Amino acid sequence: MADATSSEELFETIVSKLMAEDFAIVDDFLDESACRVLLECLVGRQKIGQFRQAGIGRGAEFAQQQTIRGDEILWLEKEDSEPVIQQFMERMESLIAYCNRTCFTGIRDMEAHFAVYSEGAYYHRHLDQFRGNGNRKFTFILYLNFDWQPSHGGCLRMYLPQGDTEIAMDIAPQAGRLVCFKSDAIPHEVLPTHALRYSITGWWLEREKQLSFLG
Repeated sequence: MADATSSEELFETIVSKLMAEDFAIVDDFLDESACRVLLECLVGRQKIGQFRQAGIGRGAEFAQQQTIRGDEILWLEKEDSEPVIQQFMERMESLIAYCNRTCFTGIRDMEAHFAVYSEGAYYHRHLDQFRGNGNRKFTFILYLNFDWQPSHGGCLRMYLPQGDTEIAMDIAPQAGRLVCFKSDAIPHEVLPTHALRYSITGWWLEREKQLSFLG
């Protein structure tokens, strides 16, 4: 992981962009070695059947609809036995603490999961807010894909407001790249992927998460 000085400089870049534009994109949030160990952990857990089909909605409204969303996920916890997952969660907590200290955002918790998109999978346009629940304030995505090529597809497409209209921005899921954005402000989708696509996706929460509602 990065040293304290370089981390703070990177954190400042992320937070400044979030406050100014509602989104931030930075490369090398994690170094290559850390990304490879995370990817190895993800693939290993997928092989032993720990992932499950993702859904939409939460609680009583939760449903699996592969015509809308085709990824498989595995929820992560701070107490995970894998040191690399603990280190990643601690780094995200450090970023949250920096954001709270410099911008008084009041983030109190986070939730995150591994996500894998098989060939042909996608996720239609959506916002990362559940109906009647504004707990998710910021979304983050860390990509774990090495040597990603344009022919692989699978870009994150964000729809950014521009006056009375919007523009689409496509972000390739390159390993080590971190994307953050305001959860209720930026519609986005995952375009169809033509290669296995790996990431960690999560949210900074205004209130402590309730595990029984994780979908």
